[in-house]
Amino acid sequence: MKLFYTSILLCLAFLATAQDNFNLELVSNATFPEAANDIWGYVSETGTEYALVGTVDNTRIYNLSDPENPRQIAMITGDNTVWRDLKSFEDHVYVTADNASDGLLVIDMSQVESDSIRYQFLNPAIPTVNGDEILSSCHNIYIDEADGFAYLAGCGSGEINKAVIFDLKRDKFNPTLVGAHGDGYAHDVFVRDNLLYSSEIFSGELRIFDVTNKDTLILLGETNTSTNFTHNTWVSDDGNYAYTTDERGGSFVDAYDITDFGNIQRLDVFQPLETAGQGVVPHNTHFLDEYLVTSWYTDGVVITDVSRPSNMVKVGAYDTFFGANGGTNGCWGAYPYLPSGLVLATDRANGLFVLRPNYERACWLEGTVTDAGDGSGINGVTVSIEAAELNGDATDVSGDYATGLATAGEYVVTFFHPEYGTLDTTVQMSNGVVTELNVELALPPIVLTGRFIDASTGLPISNGVFQAFANSGASLNIAGDTEGGFTVNVFDEPYITVAGAWGYQQLELVIQPELGEIVIELEPGYMDDFVLDLGWIVTGTASAGIWERAVPVQTNFNGRMSNIGSDIDGDLGDECYVTGNGGGGAGTDDVDNGMTILTSPTMQLNEFVNPELQFYTYFFNDGGSAAPGPDDRIDFTIFDGFNLFFFEEITESLDDWSDIIRIRPTELGISLDENISLIITTGDNQDNGNLVEAAIDVFRVEEATPSATTEITNSLLAKVFPNPTNDFLFIESYANDINQIQMYTANGQKVIQTAFTSKLDVQALESGIYILELVRNSGDKLTSKILIK
Repeated sequence: MKLFYTSILLCLAFLATAQDNFNLELVSNATFPEAANDIWGYVSETGTEYALVGTVDNTRIYNLSDPENPRQIAMITGDNTVWRDLKSFEDHVYVTADNASDGLLVIDMSQVESDSIRYQFLNPAIPTVNGDEILSSCHNIYIDEADGFAYLAGCGSGEINKAVIFDLKRDKFNPTLVGAHGDGYAHDVFVRDNLLYSSEIFSGELRIFDVTNKDTLILLGETNTSTNFTHNTWVSDDGNYAYTTDERGGSFVDAYDITDFGNIQRLDVFQPLETAGQGVVPHNTHFLDEYLVTSWYTDGVVITDVSRPSNMVKVGAYDTFFGANGGTNGCWGAYPYLPSGLVLATDRANGLFVLRPNYERACWLEGTVTDAGDGSGINGVTVSIEAAELNGDATDVSGDYATGLATAGEYVVTFFHPEYGTLDTTVQMSNGVVTELNVELALPPIVLTGRFIDASTGLPISNGVFQAFANSGASLNIAGDTEGGFTVNVFDEPYITVAGAWGYQQLELVIQPELGEIVIELEPGYMDDFVLDLGWIVTGTASAGIWERAVPVQTNFNGRMSNIGSDIDGDLGDECYVTGNGGGGAGTDDVDNGMTILTSPTMQLNEFVNPELQFYTYFFNDGGSAAPGPDDRIDFTIFDGFNLFFFEEITESLDDWSDIIRIRPTELGISLDENISLIITTGDNQDNGNLVEAAIDVFRVEEATPSATTEITNSLLAKVFPNPTNDFLFIESYANDINQIQMYTANGQKVIQTAFTSKLDVQALESGIYILELVRNSGDKLTSKILIK
């Protein structure tokens, strides 16, 4: 089974190059002033083919008797809207419009051969339990042509937003209402044999209903799709498989085995590798003769061979869009069902495309990778065929992989695992043929053992982790056991390593495998540059844009940066915590429909005198049309196990990382005897739907820095200056009974004890925070914090 994701596949490029247009030939392109949306086809009684094009203002009809020169024969103007959807039944066409008042547009095409049509907009009253609702806005329509029922989805209120059903057979021009259902928003539906496949985008589910009785929907099965934003579904001709798209940047076309509605199984996910990681969005997919023809917005039209649903392979593409990758510009829809075989596509900016496909079966490569020592399957082996067509997979927990390409030939196949190294072998691949290739990999010969210890106590650290990279590309991600120990096989080359644990300083070092055993000593202290996973927890209700630890991918909105483009310079690694990271357009993976909450592991700070939590943050809030405008924020809160202590909020968008944020728990009234956590919350006010992005980086806990000139605590009897200093402290005493000066480190170690003097030499002290005590004859002490630079 092949379930691969972008982060794995980015390392599979090898010598391959992008191949944007192949097995799809441009026949013609018709443009018009306004932006396009959906596309459908129609065939007259004499066999003349037509393109039905939705645009933001119109429904346009093109005669394709000369496909190299599409001829517009009608244009029907409706409300201005981004969304139109079109379907046909016999000699009629039906059109819906979302966020509009068109209702159902009915077009009689019976006289279209003479360039004549008639049409009407229908706005019938739909009975609901709360009274009649006028049909005005619907997102999608699907027609079960075998039965003659039309199903309108995403309509009006929650009373009719699942499906409004019309019988077209009685009167095609004035169809009869036979059912209306709410109970969950359906963005798109597909219906065959009285089974309704509902793409429920906001819950991220494919749900299957029995609609034999048009008055009742009976749920038969459901599953969440791979990125929980289910946009459309199409079903194979035999009804055994369903294919879905998630309309999010970096998402996939999913393949599901639906032979058992009670146990729906995901078989594979697919995305074009040429633009993986660039926020490209799949939109609508259609099944034809065991191929999928899919509109991929900025990638154009992509054809995949799905005759092996567990191994979907790209076998054709044509890019209709000429701008940057990512977001929802570009190809809206693709229609592959004309008798001529022509594929019709619409590009939002570039109009109607007529394409001629060459459907070609894939060359599949499948097999298992096992350990040469014990025969067990190896998880996470990347597999790539070195070819001009990008391809690749990563083995699953059983060691199985499945990949392929469109062009037959002899190829080198590379297997790579960071712990096992690289293996190359050669295979001959043919169209329509599954080539089975099983290989064994052997672990590298050097066994490296080690342990994490506390540098101050020598005791083991049970939560230590490290990440290491070698010049060969080998890498390690290791966690110590409960006693701090670890054992790993390594190659005979140095590994550049970052090590750390929560409650300790992170450390860069070079591991030399020939040593055979290493000890990683970590200094106590709270520090996180997010190059390692130290256990921060993500919770919340947001449907998108949740916190994730990643190398940030910049997005932009109206010429401004929306998602941050890089972490803080100079820290360890390139990672930070960021809200959503799908790239593409500003709204592709920002925070949506709720809150996302990032919580640190707990901290015990009673060894500090006045601890200060320090970090950098980023926040962006813009867009949306509802008053009063952008109204979201990022909040910072301390939790002591019992109570929440609000510290600060940011409501204005930043142009880059903030100045350092400083939180002093003692100033919030928090006892240092309690374990505390930092909570960072941001979210999208669901009423307004603004763009929301946030990030955090370079977390530290330090002793609070005193101000430039510090009064002696709780007394006007003495003053100490300058503060900070690196050589001398001057003490002005207004009391006659100060007889001694003592100075301690922040950890309580006494470093100075001397008789009172007005000029104290501190040049021998290391940089850091110190506590100065002026001791009076009575034994009372006047104290102050001092910073030595």
